[in-house]
Amino acid sequence: MDFLKNELLENFSQAIFKRHLFMLKKQEREFVKFQEKQYRKYQDAVRAKALMIMGKKQLNSREYKIIKEWFFKNIPLNVISRCMDAALENQKGTGRAIYSLAFFKCHVTAGFRYYLRKQVGSRFFVDPWSYDEWRQK
Repeated sequence: MDFLKNELLENFSQAIFKRHLFMLKKQEREFVKFQEKQYRKYQDAVRAKALMIMGKKQLNSREYKIIKEWFFKNIPLNVISRCMDAALENQKGTGRAIYSLAFFKCHVTAGFRYYLRKQVGSRFFVDPWSYDEWRQK
């Protein structure tokens, strides 16, 4: 139990990947199990969209790492979907194929900044590198 007290994580959702469930309290275990379910649903939704766009049978470990980053940054699925669609529309004119989820990483980051800036009462600082300006360049 001293191990738990010494190394508590700020966010229990990160415990999914950092600790074994038997080392957590009952309430924390339930929360972690809930987060695991949420993560699996999130991962399945992003994977389905990405595989449909890329035409591959499965994702590699780097792409699952990108999905995990997006989950822990709390990027909503609708933002990811919208950004993937926008990137795909821009890519259609060039005739080049998209082979990796890493292609969408900058699009999703910019789209998430735009999403946060549009939230009512948001105190999120957005640098001048905004979504709209980035799209025009």
